[in-house]
Amino acid sequence: MKLNEMLMHERTYSAISSRMKAKGTNVALVGNKGMGKYMAARKIAASDLDIAEEELTQSLKFIQIQPENGIINADMIEKISEMAEYSIEGKSVVLIDDADKMSEYVQNKLLKLLEDCCGRMTVLLVCHKKLLDTVMSRCIVIEFPEIALADMIGRYGDGNIAAVLASQGAPGIYMEAAGDSEFMAAANPVINLLLGVEKRKDMRRLFAASHAIREKDSQNPGEAFSGWRLEAYFGMLAHIFMEALKVQSGADSILAGRIDGLAGIYTDMELLYLSGEAKRLIKMCSRKGKYNKNDYVELLMKIVTPEAFMEVNQ
Repeated sequence: MKLNEMLMHERTYSAISSRMKAKGTNVALVGNKGMGKYMAARKIAASDLDIAEEELTQSLKFIQIQPENGIINADMIEKISEMAEYSIEGKSVVLIDDADKMSEYVQNKLLKLLEDCCGRMTVLLVCHKKLLDTVMSRCIVIEFPEIALADMIGRYGDGNIAAVLASQGAPGIYMEAAGDSEFMAAANPVINLLLGVEKRKDMRRLFAASHAIREKDSQNPGEAFSGWRLEAYFGMLAHIFMEALKVQSGADSILAGRIDGLAGIYTDMELLYLSGEAKRLIKMCSRKGKYNKNDYVELLMKIVTPEAFMEVNQ
């Protein structure tokens, strides 16, 4: 896929294009998962080396580092430094994927590398959040903001609303979700129920639609899903309640005319609460050991009777 074919904000595209013309500067590409940072970094690397992107893996001037067992350790940075010492003529390019998997200690090791090897090596950092200020100050920072869901529909159409909502504005997550038959089999019945609901009592069917009635149901996303699937599923729920809130308040919504029933059975505070609870589970999923299947069942109960839980919280 060419750079101009990738779905991204115009300012992000302009920043990448400008950097590709001004070769040799360290770059930090920052944004959520699925925003296209890694793909863009490879295109910058190929441009710097004046080779085709598919030739990167064969190039002696290209080095790629990825986490091992979930971390990037100091030894990996030391190896980069050693390779820079013996770099063949011309600058090498180092791409560090998931660079935020470095501890503060390892980031300081990287900082020394950036200082000592600036004439021999260009470093491209792909990260979900910014690193130490001292590291960032030695890079051009290119941010990848979320894509508006309306723009996602403009690119991919509205035939797969579940995947659009699940994407949370990340094209890569949309592609993963839309191409995952198990994810869609779990997501579509729930989205269809929420789009077709007319009365509050209709929400009681949510437990059946999400396979949460029987224990150890392999189709229950709260039990069967993990990683990006679980985060995307909760993102889908967070976004549909937020879209209902937009409809209720008269704001523009990608689901205008399709979600009026859901917007009508809840108060504005209930919709805000439910969206917030789904977002809270997304954060829990990203922290090892924080989420368990009972959290999903509790979320379903909150969706069916939000007023009961809101009273307890108050």
